[in-house]
Amino acid sequence: MNLNIGLLLGESLLARETAIFFKNFKKKEINIKFIQSNLSMKEYLKKNIFKKKEYISNKQRNENTIIKLIKKKKINLILSIQHPWILSEKVIKANSNIFNCHFGKLPNYRGHDPINFAILNGEKYCFSSLHLISDKVDTGYLVSEKKILIKLKNPREIEKLMVKQFLAQIKSLVLKKTKNKKITLKPIKKFGIKFNRLDSIKKIKKVKNLNKSFKKIQALNHAPHEPAYIKINGKKIFLLTNYSEYLNYRGFKK
Repeated sequence: MNLNIGLLLGESLLARETAIFFKNFKKKEINIKFIQSNLSMKEYLKKNIFKKKEYISNKQRNENTIIKLIKKKKINLILSIQHPWILSEKVIKANSNIFNCHFGKLPNYRGHDPINFAILNGEKYCFSSLHLISDKVDTGYLVSEKKILIKLKNPREIEKLMVKQFLAQIKSLVLKKTKNKKITLKPIKKFGIKFNRLDSIKKIKKVKNLNKSFKKIQALNHAPHEPAYIKINGKKIFLLTNYSEYLNYRGFKK
């Protein structure tokens, strides 16, 4: 079976690695037909990976353009890789084979920053969840999940390990699709916590419990995002478990 694929990409390590994966995945049955991304990702992909593909901006939803391309390009598989928008029911009706990569166990960790919240909550594992989407946040049907032992790793280290897992999960899905093999789908339960963004918890006001404070510093050490901090005389003092990695990722020199 030939696969005509659309990629909905956010600005992330997994998005870039997924594009590289498909560039190197030499199977004539697999064709990337369009890519939705922001401008910087588009420029990176056109320069390094996909020079002659059709691109859509994700600055806005542009769902009508997506639907037109689904029909025009005969798209039969769409992958959402940290895409910034929740897809509406009309897009899902236009193509029922849209799969999303989520960096948390579902339904327990829906929404933003699941790796960070798993660390904050003292979880033993983080999960890479590949699922068929619905028009609600991180719901639908689970295809596969794999786990990573957290230990004392920071979120960036965990993310890198999970990217490798996701690429294996995507490869398995794509190969099954090309061979017309059945994809086992497990319904994702509707309950589960949808966590808020991390901005509201970055400031450490008082250290009542050293272990909890360290967990917060560990969880928020996720370059290039702003880490945990305390305020002294109105100035932010950043608290990091791995300062050199943070600087390197931001592009600064020691």
